[in-house]
Amino acid sequence: MILPYAICVLVVDLLGCTDIHSLGKCLTNWIGQISYSFIFIGKIPYPKDVMNVGALWFFPFLAAVKLIFVLLKKISKNDPIKLFFLVSLVSYIGYVLSTNLLWLPFSLDIALFSISFYYIGYIFGKTNILQKILSDKKILIVILIIWIFGIKASWIELAIRKYYQGLFSVLMAVCGTIVIFKVSQLIEKYTKHLSNILAWYGKNSMFILLLHYSESELVRYERMSLSNNIYINKTEVGSLKIFITTLGTMIIDSSKKLIDYIKGKIKNQEA
Repeated sequence: MILPYAICVLVVDLLGCTDIHSLGKCLTNWIGQISYSFIFIGKIPYPKDVMNVGALWFFPFLAAVKLIFVLLKKISKNDPIKLFFLVSLVSYIGYVLSTNLLWLPFSLDIALFSISFYYIGYIFGKTNILQKILSDKKILIVILIIWIFGIKASWIELAIRKYYQGLFSVLMAVCGTIVIFKVSQLIEKYTKHLSNILAWYGKNSMFILLLHYSESELVRYERMSLSNNIYINKTEVGSLKIFITTLGTMIIDSSKKLIDYIKGKIKNQEA
């Protein structure tokens, strides 16, 4: 996860170099980006000449969440009660750090807060709780009401550390996730074609994120014009972003399949 992130940032930085003289500055910026991996800056001072990593903050963040959760499991020795209290404590520490603008490198403050989300996913994966919820209409209605109430009251945005309802934001986000799970089930049941398209995007989400960052940094949409003094609007920019990202992902996905096919042929010949 960290390797494709580092490579993508390096390639974008190098492509952004205007000449050989700016190469050193690009490499210095890359080292800073990898070292800090921040998207916004809080009270903790970061070098002003190091660019933030935009949407790619999610890569080091997710790696940090996974590592922290593994560590908590080892400390608790897989005792469910100990693990619950450790997760609760760590999530609260992350909440305090984030809301007080003590934003850490690698988005560690968000990772600490988000351990609660990861833990709930872990519980869903180990048990059949999620399946029971998705098959119970009464519970789903309650969850939908909580989610709608949460949206109307405020919202949650991890990237910029906005948790307006405190730890209630966790409940709100989990309820929203369960609603999306149910919608996904209905889509899969009634519209196979749409389900397959969405599944393809989901399967390639990491490539999409890498390509999204790359095109956002390299393509200068504000300079594009349809004719003299008529520049493309936000809707057209959005459509173009989707097209570029989707096309790039299709090329990568097809290349992967071709490489796997060639490897399989070579392996069969050797056998």
